[in-house]
Amino acid sequence: METAAVRSPQDPVVHYNLARLVGGEPPRFPPDVAWAIDHLDRGLAIQPIAGLQILKAASLAGWRGDLQGARAALDELDKRPLADRAESRAVSKSMWIGLLERNPDRVIAAGALTAKAFFDDAGGIVQSKDWLLALAHRLAGKEAQASIDLQNAETILRQRLSEVTGRLRQDALVDVAQTLALQGRTDDAIAMLAPV
Repeated sequence: METAAVRSPQDPVVHYNLARLVGGEPPRFPPDVAWAIDHLDRGLAIQPIAGLQILKAASLAGWRGDLQGARAALDELDKRPLADRAESRAVSKSMWIGLLERNPDRVIAAGALTAKAFFDDAGGIVQSKDWLLALAHRLAGKEAQASIDLQNAETILRQRLSEVTGRLRQDALVDVAQTLALQGRTDDAIAMLAPV
């Protein structure tokens, strides 16, 4: 893959794919986050495409714990067209980073950018938007709204559970169980996980 960067150094997608190798195949342990960020910055210098900005924000927050750097990357994303900001990965990562920042207003504002109730794409996102909103509303002290969000999340996640098999089904079981636990229904959550 690195030879692709030598052959096509001006292709931002090549730099995006190289940056994804931090946790890709084969995984790099320990991850070379500086190397990944360098490729993201190179790609952004060529063309500031949304995917590069989203991956940079997620990498800075997830691998380095650099919430200020992640916020700066998201602030750059905010300058892009609505279609870029409303894309599933952009919304879910903005919501996730807002939660890490303990800033419920940012989480709620990001969630408002899409009518999608569920994030599920090749970027590894499998999440109910309502689940993220529930956490934000709890941070804001709005427990009644958080309860409604969790009920909505449970409905969405149970629907997903009925549609998937294998490893995805196990993941869906855990998602539903976590949602039940967040609602204070720990016995139901434990019973749901018993077969796993």
